Amino acid sequence: KFIASVFPLSLILAICSCAPVTIETVPAGAAVYSADGQTQLGTTPFNTSVFVAEKNFLVHKDRYFNQAVNLNYDSPRTVRLNLRTIPVVVHSTPPAEIYAAGAENALGSTPMQIAVYEQERTYTVKAKDYYDKEITVGLSSPDPLFIELARRPIVTISASPAGVDIYENGTLIGTAPVR
Repeated sequence: KFIASVFPLSLILAICSCAPVTIETVPAGAAVYSADGQTQLGTTPFNTSVFVAEKNFLVHKDRYFNQAVNLNYDSPRTVRLNLRTIPVVVHSTPPAEIYAAGAENALGSTPMQIAVYEQERTYTVKAKDYYDKEITVGLSSPDPLFIELARRPIVTISASPAGVDIYENGTLIGTAPVR
C-alpha cells in the first residue's frame, strides 16, 4: 500500500520537476557541447530541460572564447550569452607600431594583440624607413597575422650651404644634410 501511494507521487514529481531552459548566444549559431567538449548536442538557440541535478555545457564558436554554462532547476528559462571574440596577434617584419586608422598615437608595437569586432576595423602599421601599410582586422582575419613592410629607398640630401631646411610634401623633415 505504501509503495502504491509513493509511486504515483514520484511519477508526478518526475514529470513536473523539469524546467525548460533555452541557451541563446550573441552571435547566434554557436555549437553547444557536453561539458567535456567531446559531443556536440546542438547549436544556439539550444533548448534543454533541467531536472533536479545540474546540467553543464560548453558553448563554442570559431573566433570566440569558449564559455561554460552551468544550469540547475533555479536557472532562468532563457540564458543569454554575449560571446567575446578572440584577439588577433599581429606580427611585422620589421617590428613596427600599430595605429588605429587616422590616429596620431600608436596603440602599441608588434607583436601585438588586436581586439576583433563584428565589423572590420582598419589599422596602419608604421616603421621608420618603411612604407606604412594599412591592414584590416575582423572575424575573417588570419591569426596570427603576419605583415611584411616594404623598405623605402634611402636617400641622403645635402645642400650647399649646409643647414638648409628640407621639406617632403610640405612637411619639414630636417636640415641638410638629411637622410
